[in-house]
Amino acid sequence: MKKRVGLLLPLLFALEILVGTVPIPAQTAASGRVFWKESSGPYNIEWSAADLKATRSDTGAAIFDAAAETKKQWKSMKNDDPNASLDFERRYRLLSLVGPYLSFEQYDGCDCGGAHPEEYTRFRTVDLSRGGADAKLNEIFPDSQLLRALLDDRIVKGALGKISLATAKAEPKSVAQLLQALDPKQVKLQDCSYHFNKDTFLSSFAFYDFKGANASVRISLSHAVEICRGQMIQLGLNLSASESLRTALVGAKQNHAGLLMIDAPHGSDTEVTSFSFTHDGEARPEGSADKSKAAR
Repeated sequence: MKKRVGLLLPLLFALEILVGTVPIPAQTAASGRVFWKESSGPYNIEWSAADLKATRSDTGAAIFDAAAETKKQWKSMKNDDPNASLDFERRYRLLSLVGPYLSFEQYDGCDCGGAHPEEYTRFRTVDLSRGGADAKLNEIFPDSQLLRALLDDRIVKGALGKISLATAKAEPKSVAQLLQALDPKQVKLQDCSYHFNKDTFLSSFAFYDFKGANASVRISLSHAVEICRGQMIQLGLNLSASESLRTALVGAKQNHAGLLMIDAPHGSDTEVTSFSFTHDGEARPEGSADKSKAAR
């Protein structure tokens, strides 16, 4: 069963590099509002104002639960210094579902007591067949194919700078080597700079479209300078899909077993799952409640 609410995502992704969304406004919709719901193979997915959740169709067991994940993150953060003032917000926006790969935009904002609040926006894909662990692009596509597509990208070439790709000795032999070379590099676009994070790059993606035998993939790069905190840009790659992945992409393309980013339901800025927590730094007896809430 499938339910979609909202307009189609505008076609803003024709360029090779795209400016990502700015931090999402706070959620004001009622907690029961469902944005998108689908049963796809062994998985049930429901995206609402209250949660983004994937469960098993046969047992109902949770595989990925945005609310539970965020609460766990908050618990680890506030335990660092129980007497410090702390405000934390996390937002999820569904992007794509292809086979077991669930992709979403994730925004984290924290007023952690520093000179400036911290904000971070990225794409993220989890593998439901592996218990909701972060997926990696070079585990979905052959490492050699992904490496060549990245090396052919003009933005990656620009970031590599003085590394000579014509010299066999200098050319990276794997995606891991390429990311090692890219990690300290920055991409400048207008007044902002963005960077390649070797620890998160391979899971910071979503499936945008599918044409012929090629999957169109979007990869996010997050801000590298304080003035642009919370912003991101996107790289676009076309990659040849395996037979099994093609089957899943066809299902998503035909809107009967999945979702592609080009068709994702984003009718308004209120279509986002948002959680916010605050701790005022006052010492409390063990077991007393913090001022924590899940925003509706």
